Amino acid sequence: MHQRPCHRIRQRCWMLLEGPPIVGEQKGPCVPAMYKGLVLLATAAAAVRKGWLVESGPRTLHLPPETHPFCGPQAHPTHLGKDAGAVPTVSIGRMTDDKDVLRDVWFGRIPTCFMLYQDEITEREAEPYYLLLPRISYLTLVTDKVKKHFQKVMRQEDVTEIWFEYEGTPLKWHFPIGLLFDLHASNTALPWNITVHFKNFPEKDLLHCPSKDVIEAHFMACVKEADALKHKSQVINEMQKKDHKQLWMGLQNDKFDQFWAINRKLMEYPPEDSGFRYVPFRIYQVTTERPFIQKLFRPVAANGQLNTLGDLLKEVCPAAITPEGTL
Repeated sequence: MHQRPCHRIRQRCWMLLEGPPIVGEQKGPCVPAMYKGLVLLATAAAAVRKGWLVESGPRTLHLPPETHPFCGPQAHPTHLGKDAGAVPTVSIGRMTDDKDVLRDVWFGRIPTCFMLYQDEITEREAEPYYLLLPRISYLTLVTDKVKKHFQKVMRQEDVTEIWFEYEGTPLKWHFPIGLLFDLHASNTALPWNITVHFKNFPEKDLLHCPSKDVIEAHFMACVKEADALKHKSQVINEMQKKDHKQLWMGLQNDKFDQFWAINRKLMEYPPEDSGFRYVPFRIYQVTTERPFIQKLFRPVAANGQLNTLGDLLKEVCPAAITPEGTL
């Protein structure tokens, strides 16, 4: 049965998932998700291991190029196979698959062009600045080079707090980059063109971000909220302060192994349990006044059956499901 790419889901739902990656009941496509407050393109390897798919035995998940974690044509060639035109595949089944899948997701990038707003006063012409933005990070965490680049052509008295917008929409710094792209620009050609501002801060639309400490506090709040739902906060409370710092520094410095050495603890549960207490998630929609949908959802149904992403969407966002039962 044909399924549309994830960025065409009805109402352009965006899944924020702070638990195991979960996928639909059919073979594709992957669904944008959030993992511990980080943007992912969820695939099925970890889902099968954790029992999130009601299936047995290994299988292959076919991902159309536009739904690949490396953003289709911009994917790294080593992850697309020898034939550049071939549809990439992901093997499903063994626990050892998980790290490779998570690593591919971690290194997902969005080619981006930053341009200074035309009304900003400069001493000379401001050239665009190009970056490969990590989907899992935050704009204000990875744009120091952008700020320094444009400050070189501006008068210091005109430089205030930096903020970003895309086609007239201010971009919320506390939303991960992948979420911002999927919400506002998933149907546009790459690179993603972002406009840079240094004045007229939109107080009604954006929160101020005076330092990276604010980003860290927001990130850790997301982690703690997720663990409260998964483990009654037992795991996060048993960690030492240095563990919290390592988790954050792994994200800030884009260090996969450093991050997952700690994050792994947050993704485990006792063998006698069938899963987490609840699956922390949010569904973002751009066509509604409600910023996101969030409610309690158990990984196992009352009849003992394992729930899937399809079950979750049918319960909390039925408009995302077509009459044919696809996304």
